Amino acid sequence: MAITRREFIKGGLGIASAATVASAPFHPLITYSAGLSLTPDVMVTSGDSPAKNVRKVIEALGGIEKFVKPGDRVFLKPNSISPMGPEYAVNTNPDVVAEVARLCKKAGASKILAIAHDDPGSWVANGIGDAINAHDGVLGTADNIEMYQQVNIPMGMILRETAVIKEFLEYDVFINLPVAKHHGGAQLTLGMKNYMGLNWDRQIMHRTDLDQTIADLVTVRRPDLTIVDATRMLLNNGPSGPGTVREVKSVVASTDIVAVDAYTATLFKHEPREIRHIRYAAEMGLGEMEVKKMNIVKLTS
Repeated sequence: MAITRREFIKGGLGIASAATVASAPFHPLITYSAGLSLTPDVMVTSGDSPAKNVRKVIEALGGIEKFVKPGDRVFLKPNSISPMGPEYAVNTNPDVVAEVARLCKKAGASKILAIAHDDPGSWVANGIGDAINAHDGVLGTADNIEMYQQVNIPMGMILRETAVIKEFLEYDVFINLPVAKHHGGAQLTLGMKNYMGLNWDRQIMHRTDLDQTIADLVTVRRPDLTIVDATRMLLNNGPSGPGTVREVKSVVASTDIVAVDAYTATLFKHEPREIRHIRYAAEMGLGEMEVKKMNIVKLTS
């Protein structure tokens, strides 16, 4: 008999088995269902320069040194699915990616890596490849199963095992860099939806329950930091566009991936619980969904 999310969480399974990954480093999840009175910080910076916005939100969260130590290997996950430039709001703005890579290098990162699940040629055309290479980062490809590691997902409600990019598990720091855009299946692509690019078999997620398996996949490893590019937001025809683009000139960041997604959903005029994978992740104890419970700091650059 299937159990509900509430029963799953109440039984303590989610807390006890958080982020158990086959032979991978342990990256514990923040678990709000444990009754902890944690108030996630969500930093929002607006201004004409995406790079300045990135610097401002990271400074507000304690500086890049809080996340990246000398010698750390940093895994970056931009959203890059097409050759389209930043004016289409389909891929993460290369200025956002470049600034994150620059700050990681400045903090002493020994390696900065981003891996393309899709055609790596797109990274050249859309500017993300140059943004990473300019700061001694490396682009990799993950187009065969040998690049992936099989993992168990004990917290998963549907997705109980899968194969994810090895470096995503192995690197010391994981910084998630999604663009804020519409998605035909999941309603929105934000931080959690961006995880699908780490997964080998994405079709199983579409064949079962896309929103629940997105939440399940997040339990493999939480990001050390999620920075959502809301410089421009794609309002329809996502994820590939082209569609209606709204210029917002903002960057949103938090260590709580559920909170950052929930807040960014409101920029689309959605209540966070309307986005099923946000609601499911919150019910699983993976972060805070209620905007009124967040410490939201709005800045200008």
